[in-house]
Amino acid sequence: MKKLTPTDIKVMLLKKGIKQKDLAEALGVTESYVSQIIKGKRVAKKYRDKLIEIATKGLPKKKK
Repeated sequence: MKKLTPTDIKVMLLKKGIKQKDLAEALGVTESYVSQIIKGKRVAKKYRDKLIEIATKGLPKKKK
């Protein structure tokens, strides 16, 4: 499986128009944690598959 770099994640967010807040919610983590992943201060191995899914399909639809 492809390794996601912090740059890959930044590009994904920009291309999909996803805010860090929304990504954090989809992953079930804090915005601070997402920020650290994007800055390369944290490795997101645990969330890699979910990040790839979001990168290809976009954010899951919110349930009302």
